[in-house]
Amino acid sequence: LSLVDESGGGLHFVGPSSIGKTILLRVHTSVYGSFNHFARTWNSTINGIEAIAAARNDLSLVLDELGEANPKSVGETAYMLANGCGRTRANRQGGTRTQQTWRLLFVSSGEIDLGTHMSTANKLVRAGQEIRLLDIAADTGQHGIFEELHGRTTGNELAVTLERHTQQYYGTAGSAFIRTLLDDLGKVKRYVRDSITQWEQSLPPNTDGQVCRALRRFALIGAAGELATVNEITHWPEGAATEAAHR
Repeated sequence: LSLVDESGGGLHFVGPSSIGKTILLRVHTSVYGSFNHFARTWNSTINGIEAIAAARNDLSLVLDELGEANPKSVGETAYMLANGCGRTRANRQGGTRTQQTWRLLFVSSGEIDLGTHMSTANKLVRAGQEIRLLDIAADTGQHGIFEELHGRTTGNELAVTLERHTQQYYGTAGSAFIRTLLDDLGKVKRYVRDSITQWEQSLPPNTDGQVCRALRRFALIGAAGELATVNEITHWPEGAATEAAHR
């Protein structure tokens, strides 16, 4: 995000219980580290999540179970995470403390979306909040969260396999990816910016600004996936990350 001066934001996978949402977060987290140490839940104060976000600067923040968040403040929290800036606070001398800042993408899961959860506290969701935390339907209608079983017979069998693997193997891909970025920062900047531009050119004229903002987030994610593939980190076919982001 910092390399190409893009703003932060989130993706929220929403769907019924026991379809594999937490497994999705486990796989995502394994890029960086152990799920038990790296992931968090929404069940925290806004101050607590602010501190976690600052510690995750330039990485990814994983928050499970949106339904556990305080419905009165969850909209404000989504705003804060995407905008990359904590609250301004006074110190004991009457001045202001150093404000915590960060830039990151965050990934969330839950059985309900942001607007539904806020409505339980008679709060109205604003478009700016929804664009900062984009909903993605987690239930594919095929095997829970999975579209492809990769040789397993059921979605549960695949979920158990992924859970076991992510408990054993984690933290390798993220470090390798960062090393590839450092090899040629100028080339990375040009590649990602060009990718975002290509996505934007596919939009009709006068497209709403909120749509453009959402598109740029997916374009950046797709470009990152392609960079990881080209540098032999994912072993995916070239173009697979872009296609997934498009879908």
